[in-house]
Amino acid sequence: MPVNDTLIATVDAASGIYDRGGNTLNMDEPFTITMNNGVNADFRSAYLNINAGEMESKLPIAISMNGGSIVAQRLRMTDKGRIVTFEGMVRVNVEPSSIRKNQN
Repeated sequence: MPVNDTLIATVDAASGIYDRGGNTLNMDEPFTITMNNGVNADFRSAYLNINAGEMESKLPIAISMNGGSIVAQRLRMTDKGRIVTFEGMVRVNVEPSSIRKNQN
């Protein structure tokens, strides 16, 4: 699905329950989001309120990208994905060379 003009996300999920009246999506089984910019996110479950632009996962998540990764016990996205909050034993790994590339 297109995120914007250049970013495309692919969702690989075994199951999900869409509530048309509430415009919500309950991803009740593990799923993966792969983006064409190299970001991969593994979820065990998540609840999306599409109208509010919010997503919450109360189970561990793992996000990897070129040059780093983030692992946390919970994730909350608000403001249509502009604000992402990681909670519970958050671990961030950044490859030093990826920081040096951006400083030049």
